Amino acid sequence: MKTIIVLIILLSFSQHSYARTVDSVPNNIKRLNIVLSNKSSFPDAAMMSFHTQAWWNQLWHRKKIRFIIANSIDEATARISRIMDKEHAMIGNIWFDSHGHMGRRVSILEMGDVELNYQSIKDPQIDNRLKVIGRYCDSLTVASIGSCYSGAGYYSAGTDSFPPHRMNGDSLMSLMAAALNNATVYGSVSWITTKPGLFGSGYAFAGNPWAKKFKDPKFRSAWDSLGVWKSYTAEQGFRYINTVSMDHSANILVKDKSFLDFPKNKKKQQKKIKHLKEGNFSDKYFYKYKDPLQVKKAKN
Repeated sequence: MKTIIVLIILLSFSQHSYARTVDSVPNNIKRLNIVLSNKSSFPDAAMMSFHTQAWWNQLWHRKKIRFIIANSIDEATARISRIMDKEHAMIGNIWFDSHGHMGRRVSILEMGDVELNYQSIKDPQIDNRLKVIGRYCDSLTVASIGSCYSGAGYYSAGTDSFPPHRMNGDSLMSLMAAALNNATVYGSVSWITTKPGLFGSGYAFAGNPWAKKFKDPKFRSAWDSLGVWKSYTAEQGFRYINTVSMDHSANILVKDKSFLDFPKNKKKQQKKIKHLKEGNFSDKYFYKYKDPLQVKKAKN
């Protein structure tokens, strides 16, 4: 009887140890950081600035960072695959650079020739391509959806023709995490700016754009959330986090203090909120961005 009990205990222990081994993720394999952006079909100062800074950092930190400009989602996945297979590496951090558009009324990530949102990301043609990147990701990978409002859960402002709509950035983030093999995903609740020093571990991604069209009450939720981000993991779910930054090697970092924790930033924010004016954001933008990127390209 004692022998049987001992065998049962040993069997249970061995199964427990095996489960821990299977669930654990090796952290001693080579990891590369990926910065992925899109080609622009028109002059875009913000994108040109981002591309220049990313290229410069890759020049000096090529052992740790790869910068890719892709014209399509197929090109993006193919180039990432080639790099990771050649280097026998996994992705440590990946930054998806993109524009977000409040006129779309949903959180989006433009990846080459397609738009990912909380609905389109479920399309098998898009999901399967994301999972190609997911082959090089695991629970130690950090992915950032680097587009404005990518983590927004509030309702967008609207018009009679385009009524307010929930942005559903949280859904986009969780679906991205699933496609990227349980990576940690970050999304911005407000704007992501492009200033000098993007790869300097500072607050260059935080703040507000200068254009007049953003000084409208339709953007009040974004103004209230300057520098606020969300994170999502399968284990912890959603959490609000401090402002996100990148260092010279494109490691994605969470700052110790958030952007609005600094009195001078808070003061500027409150001053600009007081001067928001109806009509600065024209209804034409709702018409301009009413369709996903892939639909707009098909029409053209």
